[in-house]
Amino acid sequence: MNIDCEIYIKNFVTFFNNNPTDLRNLIGDVQKDIFYGKVRDMVHKKCDEGEEYILTQQELLKILVDIHNQYSKPKDPEPYVQMTNFGPLFLN
Repeated sequence: MNIDCEIYIKNFVTFFNNNPTDLRNLIGDVQKDIFYGKVRDMVHKKCDEGEEYILTQQELLKILVDIHNQYSKPKDPEPYVQMTNFGPLFLN
């Protein structure tokens, strides 16, 4: 592991721990441990490939989209039956 990568991750986490409203604005209702883990994985992957380890805005957005797609609960579909005074009305 690269020392520069570890310092970057530590500073990244420290910044958001000191600014919790910025973290909440960025990640929404996602648990911060999941977000930090994904960031750590991406930084280590980039270090291993020899690329610049500092994450771009696009890479952070990709992490957030992946997390939301993986951990968000699917919404229940609206019912196809509407109750009226005359009984159930089937919507199709």
